[in-house]
Amino acid sequence: MLSSKSFSLSSLILFLCFLSTVTGQKNCARVHCNTFGNEPEIAYPFGNKDLQGVGCGYQGFNVTCNTLGKTVLKLSQAGEFFVRKIDYVKKEITLYDQKNCLARRLQQQNLNVNLFPFKAYAYKQYNFFNCPTSVTRSDPNVGTIAIIPCLSNPTNTVLVTISLSVDVDSYTAEVLVAGGCEIGASVNIPIPFSAITKISSYDFRKDDLHLTWVEPETSEDGKKGKLLLNQISLYMF
Repeated sequence: MLSSKSFSLSSLILFLCFLSTVTGQKNCARVHCNTFGNEPEIAYPFGNKDLQGVGCGYQGFNVTCNTLGKTVLKLSQAGEFFVRKIDYVKKEITLYDQKNCLARRLQQQNLNVNLFPFKAYAYKQYNFFNCPTSVTRSDPNVGTIAIIPCLSNPTNTVLVTISLSVDVDSYTAEVLVAGGCEIGASVNIPIPFSAITKISSYDFRKDDLHLTWVEPETSEDGKKGKLLLNQISLYMF
């Protein structure tokens, strides 16, 4: 059986390692995937083990660099995105699709399920329709209806409508279906803070994916440290 003195010494070492890990993550060098481009700075709480070494960055905040020097973030249930910008003051990360078709990613993947450790500012419902080109050839943008070029082809046009109300949605759907369209997916899409505050509208056909995060070093780390320190005090005194 270990003596109380040997146990307290082991606990003290563990506690010091814990403090070293938390402090070390904040003191990791700031790096870029490509110093010749406009790649974002990688700093706490983000980390890149290839450029900074092991121990920098928290789980879920790990980014990588591809062969072209692009900064890449992998979301647990949505796959990899390129990183356009990281705002450490506002705690906002701006992502874009590698193939410049964010609409396809948003349509195929439910980003309302799990973005941890990131989250959306809010969500807005968008409805997708698959239509023959004759429906939209004469008037491509009518009211809340817009064409998604990267999903369309010479024989099929993909339209999206912003959900304003049940009545408007029902009427729009009736008109489109009567014209030969098929109802596609109805997707809750993350929108940026500027769209919530009405500073600007959000058009995911041209804009990026904007997410925010909660600082990972908050209460949980503090609770662990205090609990361990109390255990050490209990056995030492």
